[in-house]
Amino acid sequence: MKYQLFTKMLTGLAIALTIGTAATEPSAAQSKKFFCGRSDGEPATVVRTSKGNVPIIIWVDLGFEALGWTPQRRCQAVSDRFQ
Repeated sequence: MKYQLFTKMLTGLAIALTIGTAATEPSAAQSKKFFCGRSDGEPATVVRTSKGNVPIIIWVDLGFEALGWTPQRRCQAVSDRFQ
């Protein structure tokens, strides 16, 4: 008898936790958290936070341009991967 009650309580708790977790996950319709933006005129990987947008990487190194990776292209590629 106690085993059945325990099983029912455990199942109810698992369902409640699953519903609570699913409700807090961002939907696909929400905007991206990471994006390629600008900081002081330079391409920058930016993160969107509750306190505003914060640049986390500013792409200024030109060392990869010979390989076709401009700062703008690297910014876009890395920002998309962070997402």
